Amino acid sequence: MIPTTRIHWHHLRSNGEDRYWSVRTALVMASAALLMGVVAAPRAHGQNFTTLWNFSGSSGDGSNPQSVLILSGGNLYGTTVWGGTGLGTIFKLSSSGATSTPTIYSFAGAPDGVNPYAGLVADGSGNFYGTTAGGGDNSCGMVFKMSANGVQPLHSFNCTSDGAFPYAALTIDPTGTILYGTTAYGGSAGRYAGFGTIFTIATSGGNFATLHTFVNTDGANPTGSLILDSAGNLYGTTQYGGPVTTAAPNPAGTVFMFNTSTSVLTELYTFSGGSDGANPYAGVVQDSSSGNLFGTTVGGGLGYGTVFELTPTSTTPVTYNPTTLYAFTGGADGAQPFAGVALGASGTLYGAAASGGSTSNSCNAYFSFPNVALGCGAIFELVPPTGTSTTYTFSVKHTFNYGDGAAPSAGLLIDSSGNLYGTTQYGGTSANNKTGGTVFKITASTPKELIHLLIGQVQGLVKSGALNSGEGTSLVAHLNSALRLLNMSNTTATISNLNGFIYEVQGLESGGQLDPTDAQTLINAAQNIINLITTT
Repeated sequence: MIPTTRIHWHHLRSNGEDRYWSVRTALVMASAALLMGVVAAPRAHGQNFTTLWNFSGSSGDGSNPQSVLILSGGNLYGTTVWGGTGLGTIFKLSSSGATSTPTIYSFAGAPDGVNPYAGLVADGSGNFYGTTAGGGDNSCGMVFKMSANGVQPLHSFNCTSDGAFPYAALTIDPTGTILYGTTAYGGSAGRYAGFGTIFTIATSGGNFATLHTFVNTDGANPTGSLILDSAGNLYGTTQYGGPVTTAAPNPAGTVFMFNTSTSVLTELYTFSGGSDGANPYAGVVQDSSSGNLFGTTVGGGLGYGTVFELTPTSTTPVTYNPTTLYAFTGGADGAQPFAGVALGASGTLYGAAASGGSTSNSCNAYFSFPNVALGCGAIFELVPPTGTSTTYTFSVKHTFNYGDGAAPSAGLLIDSSGNLYGTTQYGGTSANNKTGGTVFKITASTPKELIHLLIGQVQGLVKSGALNSGEGTSLVAHLNSALRLLNMSNTTATISNLNGFIYEVQGLESGGQLDPTDAQTLINAAQNIINLITTT
């Protein structure tokens, strides 16, 4: 078995000692919005929220999902840490929900896998790949492949030199032939005392190699997934460790870059544990146009975690400037974002806070973790500045009440229509408060969400060459103006800008610059937003 059964709420080991996670309580004298310059928008009340599946923890359907979902062929794929035959499952679920048990594989224990905390990745040929945090030949976890022939092990970790206990999902390269991942423990210091590794393996199961072994001064205990850029650089986080600096005398985790060509690891940022955040559990996402990195920390800020941005400032040497975009207060806005953020249309960030969300609804009675904020968690949104504004706008999209889920600990999936999908660790209809969990969907349907989605569609047409950059810039300008005016509650002027967008699209179509099908898609989307504004 693995060293923890509820990694989020129990402990991780570092420096050979048990580290119990306990978020300090804070006397908040000012709101996070004022402290960080973030505008707080009115809260959403979840009218677009749908539970797609309730895990019962019995009848073999799995329990306690903590994985990011992936979408393939109109179906959602994910994992549960427990359930099935007892040691975790892989499930498949229609994106519109299901009426029958979604489990397609149950892990049986060593030498099979145990406890898949991470989600799956797909190679485009119908095969899926993942990790289990325990099990395998040495009970230290494994990498597996799921194909039409079933689930087969690709590599069992040896607990020492090649790592132990992979909690993060794998990353697959563009060719679909190479996988990258991390282990939270193991390495040169051994099974439990080690600080983790970065590894690679071919999708065929060969060519396994340990790319980097962490030594604490360069980071410790990576639990988040990696991302791969076009230059062959991997980006990730470590929960603990980092170089000791004047700004971070007690390092509280890092963001790093690993060059797969030179095998050089560079710390891009080390958290101090103060207002900048502490202990990033999840990985980062990257804006491909700017190179900016976005992520979350579980602690720091006001004591309940942060959302951060790292902006590249130099390539020689590689340097990044940090910005705290939001610091959670532990109240209605949520607390402890174990999940990372998902990057949506026009730079909007979406994420999950595992606790908080409601000062009147406590999930503490159900769980064993101490010192958490009241509430069962929340889904949040951070909208980037528009017009002359320089601040992100924070809002809560859904607050969990246990009956619809509790403790959302995994990142969110965004589909092409802007809908969000995710999982909760606990809650739902399960009668046992230690089992259960849910899969949920939040439909994109507010005017702001749909305008952001429309901006993303225009940007997609520019990237594909269907529009040139000047045409795209002009169209986006109409939409950004509409967003700014909508934020000012000036609906008449908002509609006027959306009509201006429609007229310009019609002009591009009649002039032959824009395909009629693409033009009609944009027009219909803008008209739908106008109709929504005028009827609400």
